[in-house]
Amino acid sequence: MKKITIIAAMFIASSLFAQKPKTGTFTSQVGFAFATDFANINSLGLNGRYFFNESMAFRLGVGIQNDKETENFSENSDGSGSRGTYVIKENTNLFNLGFEKHFKGTSKLSPFVSFDINLLSGKSEEVGTNSGGSNFINSYNYKQTSTNSGFGVNLGLGFDYWFAEGLYIGIEYQPLGWGSITEKDSEIEINGVKSKDLGFSLSTLTTFSSNPFIRLGWRFN
Repeated sequence: MKKITIIAAMFIASSLFAQKPKTGTFTSQVGFAFATDFANINSLGLNGRYFFNESMAFRLGVGIQNDKETENFSENSDGSGSRGTYVIKENTNLFNLGFEKHFKGTSKLSPFVSFDINLLSGKSEEVGTNSGGSNFINSYNYKQTSTNSGFGVNLGLGFDYWFAEGLYIGIEYQPLGWGSITEKDSEIEINGVKSKDLGFSLSTLTTFSSNPFIRLGWRFN
C-alpha cells in the first residue's frame, strides 16, 4: 500500500509540472483508430513533430490501415439452404507530411487544427464464394486482386493533453479531405478462369465518417 501511495504521489507531482511544447521541441507519438464497429483496430500510425514556435509545428508520419467487410447470403429468402459470402479486404500504407496550428487552450490542454499531404499505396482483394457480391449464386466463385496508389490532402482538428512531464494523450479527427486513387495490376478470377481488368482512377472531395485517431505521445526535449 505504501508503494502505491508513493507512486501515486510521484504521478501527481509530475502532472503538476507538465508543460506544453516550446520553440524547438521535438515530439513523437503512436496512435490508433478502431474499426467502425469498435471490434478491432483498423489503423496504426507513428508520427513525429517539430515545433518551430510555441503554436506551430511541422509533422511527419507513417501508418498502416486494414479494412475488412463480409456479407453473408442465403440460398432461400427465409435463410435456409446453402450459404454464400463476399469478403472485401483492403491494406494501405500511408505517408504524410503536415502542419499543425495550436491555440491557447490551458496550461495542459492544447487544441489544434491540422493540414496533411498524404501519399498511399496498397492492395485490395474481393472474394466471393457462391456469390458475386449482391446475392447468392450457386457454384459461382469470384476473386479480384489489385494494387493501388494515391495522393490526398486532409484538414483535421484535435487536442493534446499533457498529463505528466513529457507525456501527452490526444485525439484527432479529420472530417474533410480530397484524394485521388489509381488502381492498377488488377486480376479477376471466375470459377478458376483468370483475366485482366483495366483498373480505374478516382478523385473525390468528401466528408469522412472515420473514427477519431487516439494518440499517446512524448517529448524529447
